[in-house]
Amino acid sequence: MDLNYIRAGIFFIGGIVSIVFSKQISKMQKYFSKKLKVNYADGEKSMKIIGIMFLIISLGLFLYAYLY
Repeated sequence: MDLNYIRAGIFFIGGIVSIVFSKQISKMQKYFSKKLKVNYADGEKSMKIIGIMFLIISLGLFLYAYLY
């Protein structure tokens, strides 16, 4: 099996998870930033954008693995 299929699957799952569970991920990031004493001021919108970017990367990897 081509490694790009595996990579594309990982990015696809990461993208879907970051879009569907953006509230929970944001809550977890705020919790860990308090524990680590790091300033954090980010919202759910960025998680959805990251999820869309992951989906685009996975689509590119699927196409690359399929065509080459």
